[in-house]
Amino acid sequence: MVSPFVQVVAGLMIEDGKILIARRHFHDSNGGLWEFPGGKVELGESPEQALARELKEELDLHVKVERLFGQNRIKTPRGELELKLYLCRRLSGTIHLTEHSEFAWITLDQINNYQFLSGDYEFLEQLKAIGQGRLNALV
Repeated sequence: MVSPFVQVVAGLMIEDGKILIARRHFHDSNGGLWEFPGGKVELGESPEQALARELKEELDLHVKVERLFGQNRIKTPRGELELKLYLCRRLSGTIHLTEHSEFAWITLDQINNYQFLSGDYEFLEQLKAIGQGRLNALV
């Protein structure tokens, strides 16, 4: 039997040198872990459309999806995920959580204070390599 393949998109939002992360509810799968907010791509959606929809649903933010930052494939007990992280810019809105227990704006030197979903660590290493001083230049 072929395991299901799921496309997942996440948003890398950078404002004032800080990165937006969100914590999954403890009762959810991977509960209590931090992540870049986003979700699954639905049938008929582009990854960019899915991400804009997910960030509106989960955070009540209207964003412009700028460009792909990185992607990786992750094998989970439930199947394989293709995770794409996109740079996003907030156009409007104030964060109101609907799918997460909390959010934080963090600097790169604070990353080690948070436990992330396994699929995000590759992206975190890429961000560390870019460095705090060049973070704002990404968007």
